[in-house]
Amino acid sequence: MTREQGSVLIVVLDLIIVFLFCCAIIRLRWYEDLYGRDRQLQRPMIEDFSIYIPEIPFKTEEYNDNPDLLTAMLAVSLEEILIKKFMDEDGLDELEAQDLSQVSSIHYGMNKHHSLTYLV
Repeated sequence: MTREQGSVLIVVLDLIIVFLFCCAIIRLRWYEDLYGRDRQLQRPMIEDFSIYIPEIPFKTEEYNDNPDLLTAMLAVSLEEILIKKFMDEDGLDELEAQDLSQVSSIHYGMNKHHSLTYLV
């Protein structure tokens, strides 16, 4: 490969990189507009679904200060509560209620008062 061919190759690669960068910026602006419209229409997002549990519904002896076990216990407890609610109040059958009441994840965090907060 000659110097001339090498320089042409570098220029072409630079142009491709600039083109991809411009496409990424345009795509990002599109997502930003879409996100803004969703917020204006008040469409719920997964981050919007969180609950605060002021007290752990289990005794410390039941989960032995193990956060993984506590997470599993909380998920099962919340799913059972939701299943009962959907069956009793909304008249759904058990399979439909189970589909609607799956807990996807549980995260722990601190609130402004420095007590443990449970986000589901």
